[in-house]
Amino acid sequence: MIKRITLMVSVITLVFLTGCDQEQSKTSANKPHIKVENASWLRDKLPEKTLAYIRVPTIWNMFFEANADSLYPALSHASNKTEVTKLQSALFDTYISAIPDNYKTHFNLLVKSITTPLELAITNAVDDSMVPNLLIGTTLKDFTLTDLQLLIDSIVAESQDMVRILNPLSDAGSATLMAQMIPIYLNYDLNTGKLAILAGPTATDKVLINTLSQTQAHDSLNEIMKFENSVDQSGKNQQAWVNVKAIYQQNQAMIPPPQKALMEQMGLADMDFIWYGTAQHSGKGELILHIQMPDTGLRKLLPRVDEDFDIETAGTPAFAFVLSLPTIDQISQAYELIKALNPDMQSKDQDIQSILTKTNEFLGMDIADLLRAYGQQVIVVKDDAGLWFAQKVIDKEISQKGYDMLHEKFDGKTQTKSLSGVSIDETSFSVAAMMKNFMPQDAKLENIDEMFYGVQKIYTMQQNEYILWASVPQVLSDRINSNNKKSLKKFLQEDLQLNWNQAFLAWATESEFVSRNAYHSYLEVLSFIGNIAKSDVDLFNFPTAQELNLPKKGRFGMSFNSSPDYLSLRISYEHSILESISGSGGMFAVAMVGILAAYAIPAYNDYTIRAKVIEKMYAVYDEKQMISESFYSTGKFPDSEFISEKFSQSDDFKYNPKNGQIIIYFNQLDDNSLIGLNITLTPNASEDGSLVWNCDGTVNRKHYQNYCY
Repeated sequence: MIKRITLMVSVITLVFLTGCDQEQSKTSANKPHIKVENASWLRDKLPEKTLAYIRVPTIWNMFFEANADSLYPALSHASNKTEVTKLQSALFDTYISAIPDNYKTHFNLLVKSITTPLELAITNAVDDSMVPNLLIGTTLKDFTLTDLQLLIDSIVAESQDMVRILNPLSDAGSATLMAQMIPIYLNYDLNTGKLAILAGPTATDKVLINTLSQTQAHDSLNEIMKFENSVDQSGKNQQAWVNVKAIYQQNQAMIPPPQKALMEQMGLADMDFIWYGTAQHSGKGELILHIQMPDTGLRKLLPRVDEDFDIETAGTPAFAFVLSLPTIDQISQAYELIKALNPDMQSKDQDIQSILTKTNEFLGMDIADLLRAYGQQVIVVKDDAGLWFAQKVIDKEISQKGYDMLHEKFDGKTQTKSLSGVSIDETSFSVAAMMKNFMPQDAKLENIDEMFYGVQKIYTMQQNEYILWASVPQVLSDRINSNNKKSLKKFLQEDLQLNWNQAFLAWATESEFVSRNAYHSYLEVLSFIGNIAKSDVDLFNFPTAQELNLPKKGRFGMSFNSSPDYLSLRISYEHSILESISGSGGMFAVAMVGILAAYAIPAYNDYTIRAKVIEKMYAVYDEKQMISESFYSTGKFPDSEFISEKFSQSDDFKYNPKNGQIIIYFNQLDDNSLIGLNITLTPNASEDGSLVWNCDGTVNRKHYQNYCY
């Protein structure tokens, strides 16, 4: 178990050595003003039938480097680059002395050398077998071949013979390892800093070289790449996607027929890909979950929307909300799918149809016709006039029939009145009459007249192809008389970079000084990290928000979109999703970093102590084996002269041949927390004749208890 854990840690360490080309920038053709450094590069070399892709940015990529969001002017500024580089060096210099020697190279990578996101791809095996290969890409900064060799040697040593070197690292930067029976090929270009790794049962050096020679992702990935380019201008955000179509095509022969039929019925067999990640484009940020699949299967349970809308608002909206209703055809499709997936519904179908028939007879019109009379999207806006609602009218004749039904069945009455020169319809109706009509014999409704005394009123008007309503007529009047009318569609698309034509649920608002406050929070965090790194951050070197011309307003929002081709959830923000809860000050961000540091720093110190203790315990591994073998063969513990020379040449290790006891002393260490402490390893014979090593001593047991065996 220890060997497997060690191997896993080693492989993860090797995988985490990932970054990308600092000089490459991902800018779309229509936005040439954005130049993003440290953009990922492996995504442009993905081979055919890549099954999955993961990109994990470093902490510097995520928080301290310029992306294509609203803080781009600030984070791309020369002063920020200089200060962040200084902080990286300060962190390294401050804490490198506390790192064990065999982990110093790892620490250097994490703090200084890794400049870009980790890129990892699961690719189809060369021979189309079921076991895929693993492809990793990176760019390392100021990392020599000697550094890489030290890292490889460290991983091999820690793997306890589970990883071995087949071909050592050459002057050209290539090497071959073997992890159990899996070959691993490395290619490191010292000129560009690009490190590529290919591991898998069909991995070869030729396959890796051919992959690196590609200039763009394979054509089979066009749809995935097209979507990514449309939402992310930075090329270095956190993301992951799964090529569902390729996985299904490769494995469908192994899926049992009943499960395969169910997958096809649910539409899973027609799914193209699933994409998740953060994105920056056009000065905005988003968190996105996107499922590319046609309008089939489970998608029939959700409304599918493709409705263009445009309506005027009174000034800039404080917030806007959209809820899309399913069409009558979509309701029918969903009902049929539910019946197909749930056979018990078949027996209830007649009862449901009977209820619908009686309802239609009571209303004097078909509910389906009433739904067809209006558009799917119900729009809710709060602007300078107040809170109001709108919905597109598709069939005015049926809409009027619905009003007539309201008047007849629910004591309704409509009259047109004027307020400030605006004609507004006042419609009154009785909630009590409505409820009594539908539930006439319900004993709980005996006092309904007292609960809903009199009539209830709504105020409506028609403008162009929309019907608008509000709870008070003043809202509608002020909206019409406003001298500052704006297009809601233009506001969403141009100001907030949102498109709600396919949204069946969406919300957005605009706030003052979001980017300015985010910038000030960022500066406070920089100063805080400077204290941790023991490096003063001179904030006078940074420009003001006004000098950077940061946007005065910012957005927050959410949309759930369902088009004929995809389903997606998007959370929209300016620079960070935390902006919506951080308020106007930056101390929230500092407090968050402080809380994390309060946990992280002690955990890190604990980790370094544990690493040193375990290193000492591993140092006597061979001697413990010799003692055990001698006891098994002779029934006695070996004499001192048969134990390795380290026991006679070092004051850190003592051996007692009478009871086989080993004492480990911590004398010469740079960590004062261990100086003068010891661990005693004592072998005891169990009832079956095997040796069990008991551990004791003055070192805190939590630092070694899992390694005493």
